[in-house]
Order: sequence, then C-alpha cells, then structure tokens
Amino acid sequence: QLAGMRGLMAKPNGKIIESPVKANFLEGLTVLEYFSSTHGARKGIADRSLNTAVPGAFTRHLVFAAQSCVVTTPDCGTRNGVIKSVVHDGDRTIPLSQSIVGRVSCENVPDPTNDSEAIVRAGELITIDIARVIDAIGVEKLKVRSPMTCEAKPGVCQKCYGMDLSTSELVKEGMAVGIIAAQSIGERGSQMTMQTFHTGGVASHSAKDNEVKTKYAGKVHFGKMEAGNNQVVLWCRPEGGVKICDGCDQWSPPKEGDESCCDNCDKARETYFVPEGATLTVKEGDIVEADSIVATFNPHNKLLVAKSEGIVSFKNVVPGETVEERQRGLSVLEFLELKGDRYPCVIIKDENNGKISESYLLPSKTTILVADGAKVKPGDSLARIPQSAAGTQDVTGGVEQLKRIFGAGKPKDFAIVSKEAGTVKFDFSKDKLYVKLVTTVKTKNGSKEKTLVKCAIPPGKSLCVLGGSDVKENQPITDGPYAPEDYWRIFREQATQERLVKEVQEVFRKHKITVDDKHVEIIVAQMTRGTELCGITKTAKQSESFLTAAAFREVKNVLTNAAYEGKSAPLDDLMGNVMLGRLIPAGTGFKKENWDAFLGIQKDDQTDKTIPVEKVDDSCSVPGD
Repeated sequence: QLAGMRGLMAKPNGKIIESPVKANFLEGLTVLEYFSSTHGARKGIADRSLNTAVPGAFTRHLVFAAQSCVVTTPDCGTRNGVIKSVVHDGDRTIPLSQSIVGRVSCENVPDPTNDSEAIVRAGELITIDIARVIDAIGVEKLKVRSPMTCEAKPGVCQKCYGMDLSTSELVKEGMAVGIIAAQSIGERGSQMTMQTFHTGGVASHSAKDNEVKTKYAGKVHFGKMEAGNNQVVLWCRPEGGVKICDGCDQWSPPKEGDESCCDNCDKARETYFVPEGATLTVKEGDIVEADSIVATFNPHNKLLVAKSEGIVSFKNVVPGETVEERQRGLSVLEFLELKGDRYPCVIIKDENNGKISESYLLPSKTTILVADGAKVKPGDSLARIPQSAAGTQDVTGGVEQLKRIFGAGKPKDFAIVSKEAGTVKFDFSKDKLYVKLVTTVKTKNGSKEKTLVKCAIPPGKSLCVLGGSDVKENQPITDGPYAPEDYWRIFREQATQERLVKEVQEVFRKHKITVDDKHVEIIVAQMTRGTELCGITKTAKQSESFLTAAAFREVKNVLTNAAYEGKSAPLDDLMGNVMLGRLIPAGTGFKKENWDAFLGIQKDDQTDKTIPVEKVDDSCSVPGD
C-alpha cells in the first residue's frame, strides 16, 4: 500500500468494490480512490452521528409504555413469582446471585449446617451477602417475587419490585419504577449505538460451537424431537431437544401419534436444542456425566434431511439453467443464484402410492446431495445450505433487536404453526410451494375436501410434518423459533413473559452489557397486562388516559375519538399530570391517602388493614392534588 498498489477495497457490507485502487500512499490517491478507501472509518463516524436518533426514539416508546408504573402499596399479597436459575452462556456461567440479589424470596432456603435456621425466608429481601451464601451452598434455582406476577393494580408493590438499586434498601412507595426501567434499557441502547461492532473472530468462535455439551450429569431423554437413520436428528421443536434428567424413572415409550417422550417430567435439569441434521452421540436412557458431548453438527451449513422413506424427484432442476454440475469428489448439483422465479425443488414421493410426502424449495448457493430417482431413508441428507456469514455489523443492530422484541415482532425465519387440526397436503402454484391443511366435510352429495389453511413455504425452510399426515392444533409445520403471538397462544402468559426477558438479556449479554432483570420485567409486565401480547407502541397507544395517548402520537385522531365518545382521563399516571402542569403522583408528590381514596380502599383503625369500600366519586381529588 505504501509503494505498490492498494488493490481491491471492501464495502461496509463486506462485498468487494469492482474498481481497484491502483495508486498508493507514496504517489497519492485521487478523490474517488480516497472515497473508496475510507468506507469503514466513514461509516463508523456517520452511523454514530446519524443513528443516535434510533435509541432516542426507542427510549421514548419505552417511557410512554411504562410511565404509569409506580410503587403504590407495600405488599400485594401474591404467592406467585418467577424462577431464577444459573445461566450457561457458552463457556461463561452467570451465577444465581446475579439474578436474585435485590429480590424478595418466595420460598425458604434452609441452612445446610443448621436444620432449624434458614438463610432467607419467604417474604424477605435477598441482600448481596445472602445471595453470595446461596451461591456458596450450591442452590441453582430459586423462586422470587416479580413485577410480572404482581397483583397490585395499578402499579407495583414494594415486595414484588424489591430493592431500590440506588439505596440498596427496599424500594419506597411512590417511586416511579416504570420511568427508571425505561431509562435503564434505553440508556444501554445508546451505549450499543456509540460503539462499532465488527464480526472479526466469528468463524473461529463458531468452529467451537459444533457440538452440544451437557452442564450436568444425569439420564438422557428425548423430548419433542425425532432421530432417524444413523442417529441423525430429523426435527426438533424450539422447546424440545435432549433432556438431562436427575433420577427420572417415569419415562415410557411414546404412544402412537404422540410426538414427545419426556414432556411431563419435572426432573429435567436442562434441555439442549439440537438442530436438524445433527448427529446424536447418545441414546434414549443413557447415563451421562457433566461435560459430555450429546450431539455434533456443522455450524457453517444447514442440512436438509429426509423425514420419510421414498423416491427422490426434482422440480425446476435443469443443469445449465437453474443449477450447475460440479465435480467435488462426487458429482453434485449446485444452485448458485435465482434466475427468474424458478426455485429448484426436491420432492420425496411414497414408493407405493406415488403421493408427495415431503417437498423443499432450495435457496441460492445450495448444494444438492442426492440424485433424481434415488431411494432415501429417514436421516439421509438431501441438500446442504451454507449459513451466510455476516459482514460488518451495523451499529444499531443491537437496538434493532431490542425494538423487535419489545415491539412483539416476528423473529427471522420464524416457524409456521397450525392454528387448526387437519391433514397436510402440498401444492405447487406459479413455481411456489404451498402447504395446505385440509379436512373432509359432509355434503348433500357425499363429502368434499375443505382447505382450512394455505401458506407459502419460503426457500430453505425445513418441514416438521409429512404430506398426508394429521397435525394437531398449534403444532409447528416448519422449523424455526415461534412468533410471539403463537407462543402466547400456545404457552400462555407467564411462559411468554419469561421468554421475552430471556431474549432481551441475550442481546445485552452479547454486547457485554448488564441490566437488572427487574427493569426488563416491568416493561414486559406492561406489554402483557391485557388479554393479548402487545408491543410497546400499541401499549402506549392503548393507555386509559386519552391525554397520554394523544401525547404519544396521532394527536388529531386520538382527541377527535375522545371527544366523540365522551371519554374521561383519570389523572393517575405521570404523563397526564405533566401535560396539565400538576404535581405528578410519584416521588415527593405521592400521597398514600389520595391513592387509597382513588382506588376505593380505606384502613381499619383497629387492625391497620385495608378494607375495600365503594369507590369515591370521580370529582374527588386524585393522586397528586
């Protein structure tokens, strides 16, 4: 570069710029050559300055969604909570103490040295010292109070929130914990934007992640997954995989039509997801030690494997047109890039009746590993799809992930889930592959086939069902993670809340940022407080106060609808009081007696307990007066 030729330069997305830089630093660069040479540095500076608006807008949405959450009562009296456990993140282990410090325990933790004593009792705050002792005695799971299970309406109680992280004491009534949670998450988004992340070292890291290792010793069971020829994984649901159970003797072979083997076992210490095409190194019922390898796979390629026995048939596979034939030891067909809309397709037909049992559209750069007319068995490889390596990651990547999670958006390559029970059939239309769920209905002239659902299968998607098979309601049809609305419908509220918290913390851990779980839980609690899962944008727009909704967005529409419907705005949140210049019902403006009157409760002078009364008239003073 100093005295020769700089050569070819890379774009910010990793692609090569066609025209090389012929000059060197000794003779100097032209304006165009200098422009081509400074892509990386210029992109970093531009992104830092322009994209600060992204986490700023994200923080504003969080504030509007959670601003009404204030500590309103000492104890809501709930016995519910969430279970915190040790987290294994690759080679790093995050101790239980990091998740439980500052929380109120839901259960007693006995002292192993003294049976009559407890390290912490139910309803007590877990301090840093107590958390360290719990770690030292080897406790791996503990149930604690959480804002997601708090029954105080509105707001949250002191016990479910726990410690005020600024004072290391139990949080005080009136604390605006919703605003604090929004600021805590939004500020970390700004941190992620002000850094530039590169993918250097990704290849060397993923080379290590080519095996699934156990963290604990125990008995192996397979749940919601199936293995075929040579112990090759045919399919594995997102919540399934290899389970390591401690002293489980309840397992029995699954009945016909039952897809899960060990789903009701409550002794599973860990469940490891195993990708399709991976090779299992253990069998059902094996006893394994800690750090044992239970499966191996290729992290750089996704394998499409046959799920049934049959004959291979090709569609739109034309050498020289849609695919190219390459000699690499064996003769294989490679689909390099899409020409028009003709996706090559690999079909498996039943040998006896000729009906289609499986069908797969192939994406670009796929290598076909079988020949037309070949006979295959379950577990045989059909095609190899390379997992594309990312170029330089955009600095807003982490924030965009958080926006997708808090917005209840669908993840990339999400699973297609059946909403009704039916029979699977495949349909080709305009070179696209569709999967249909059909059922037979009786008519006057006999019976006919009725299509319940019809959806397109994207190229490269692997199927979890066979053609002609019966599927149940809420059963995955393709591989991939569940979309949030499907997860909510299948697993209900608490499981969805815990999944959202886990996904958010995975993003923060990836960027080496620490955020207390309680902040994330407060936002998630606001998203799931209704009968459905809502993103933070919809949560902010659905505020009970039309003043708060109008301050967020669509001012004209919100105020017009409020006037037409004769709505009233209860001034029990922060935003409405700020707009009217009143004292906000939080912090020094929080008055317990005003909240009690507003909520319709009063204290018994003799027992000092709260008793419900008829709610006061709307004209009474509200919190903040």
